Amino acid sequence: MARDGLERPIVPIWVETGHGKRALIDALVDMGSDVTLFPLSLNDDLRIDLSGVAETPVGSPLGPAATYRAYSLFLELRRPSDVFRWRTPVGFVPRLMSYGILGTRGCFEYFNVRYHASEHWLEIEPAGLLPQ
Repeated sequence: MARDGLERPIVPIWVETGHGKRALIDALVDMGSDVTLFPLSLNDDLRIDLSGVAETPVGSPLGPAATYRAYSLFLELRRPSDVFRWRTPVGFVPRLMSYGILGTRGCFEYFNVRYHASEHWLEIEPAGLLPQ
């Protein structure tokens, strides 16, 4: 998906609570990110209570960047004829984000990924059974 004149591997992903509240968000496939993160504003649709959840710092190559609150949700990636659904902890960040971030923990620990930027394709395949 092109944003700001740059092509990025961005995919739509469904996020769902155990109580059936769902939201669709665009997310950046970021193999360099340790954690899967979503903006706290997504909670407007999901209505989960994060008030008692401890904040965890998330770093970047530039140093500490923010904090997040972890919560276990179902994530769902779809493509023609396939639906990949798994339960995993993700982080909610109290920052403005243009899109979510699919990182190693919470997402790519369960998938094999191939990305070819110049040819504009992304391939995501489960690496085994997905946690339910």
